[in-house]
Amino acid sequence: MPIDIINVEPGDLIFTYTGADLAIPGTPTGHVMIAGQADLAGIATQIHQVRSSMSNPYSGSQRERLVPNSAKGTGVSASRKRILRCRSRELAAVAARLALYWQRWFQLEFSETRVTNATYFEQKPRSGATALVADLRSQFAATGKFRAIKYAARRNGFLSYPDEEGKSGKGMFCSMFVAICYQIAGLGDYVNAADYTDSMLRISDKKMRTKDCSSIKKTLVDDKKSGCCKSADFEAYKTYTQNLRDQQNLYELGNFVGGKAGARQKKVSYRPSIEYWKFEKGPIGSADWARIFTKGMMVDAKIVMPRGLYDSLVDDPDGWIDLGDLTGEQKFEDPTDIKARAELLSQDMARQRQSWVKSRAK
Repeated sequence: MPIDIINVEPGDLIFTYTGADLAIPGTPTGHVMIAGQADLAGIATQIHQVRSSMSNPYSGSQRERLVPNSAKGTGVSASRKRILRCRSRELAAVAARLALYWQRWFQLEFSETRVTNATYFEQKPRSGATALVADLRSQFAATGKFRAIKYAARRNGFLSYPDEEGKSGKGMFCSMFVAICYQIAGLGDYVNAADYTDSMLRISDKKMRTKDCSSIKKTLVDDKKSGCCKSADFEAYKTYTQNLRDQQNLYELGNFVGGKAGARQKKVSYRPSIEYWKFEKGPIGSADWARIFTKGMMVDAKIVMPRGLYDSLVDDPDGWIDLGDLTGEQKFEDPTDIKARAELLSQDMARQRQSWVKSRAK
């Protein structure tokens, strides 16, 4: 059954696709967005990571009016949209608020490199959609959970830190952003938030060296006390950081695009994500991740593409509902207004990044 645009709620996920039915395995799925609060005219909005285009040269985090499908005579359109809804309305509401918060105050760039690597991962030879979902869940268990913790620790500020010149960080792509919104929404009670006003502090697992891990073990690990890091969690984290230093082996991608972690910056304090986990909640390895942010979101956000995310969510009927295609009256924004708003936001974000980096020199 289709869903009318007036019934879209904050936190709903909007998948764009071409073809007769997204539920058919292999149907091309090009993009995913998260629904935000309605605009001043009462029209639902979409928040997403987009590439630059001729009409809008400002790539990265954008928010516009949500436009329903424009079905053609055959029922196949270049702008078909499918709505998936999280059964936990509280989780969905938090995810939508986070999406809007980062879009407005800590805008992310669109990452071509990361979407390229994720595309390589999704296109690895497998025997069907179920194999892809199983692979995404396996990667979550090994790496994705620590990445989710890292971003949860960063949640009050920049998810991707600005570089040393104040330019935008590595950025994200659409499905990575959506997955992280939901993962962080669920992790608020499990992960302490870092002080984002401290520009001398960076939560970075990729910068953790062998001697850093030895120091972490001394300060965190205690199997005899409750509320402390267990050896199994530390060993899993140590393996994760070692693999980060050799990312081509991390996902078994021979055509992986990227390089090693850059040199550490002087005077900057690099802290591990595992340090921010609230161990009084229990070990990381035994956390009930499906309860924290649904089984469908148990994916490594860095390598999940829209098709893989959709398949993972529909594989979790206890956590997600497929509401069908989007319908309703179309109410477009003036493209000139969209471009002007994106330009102002881009300028604001550039100034904010510059200010944050310069504050380290004081």
